[in-house]
Amino acid sequence: MNLNALDLNLVRVLDALLREKSVTRAGEQIGLSQPAVSAALNRLRHALNDQLFVRRGNDMVPTPRAESLAEPVRAALREIERAFQPATDFDPARLERTFTLMGADFFSMLLMPPFAARIAAVAPGVSFRFLDSAIGDVSKLLQEDRIDLALERPLEVAEWVSSVALF
Repeated sequence: MNLNALDLNLVRVLDALLREKSVTRAGEQIGLSQPAVSAALNRLRHALNDQLFVRRGNDMVPTPRAESLAEPVRAALREIERAFQPATDFDPARLERTFTLMGADFFSMLLMPPFAARIAAVAPGVSFRFLDSAIGDVSKLLQEDRIDLALERPLEVAEWVSSVALF
């Protein structure tokens, strides 16, 4: 594959299509028109020599090749975003964000109250949403940005997932 045939916008389009499975919704997500996304998809198909998506009703279903690209493309885009973030000192007091955590009731009832109180003291704009671990596959939820952190017993996760034992 010739990397000169790709530009960052094509990678963004591929990521949006993998997330949305719709040319129109992908365009809305990244600020492009439907014709622009269709043209980008055609360029991707040519560059990768794969259909990447096939139409099924109103949805675009990814081919196995497209599915195999989902994790690496998303990880690469995250790294690119991180590289271009302005270098500023982190001030937790100015952070306004809701973090979505997933875990068993044990974590939400015993650990979260003291943890949330400690965070509130230094980062009052931070809040937490806690989801029960029965909601689904940890790797997939992290990949889809539906959760930020999973507090789980040791389990098998994708290679790109960072983990550390708490106790």
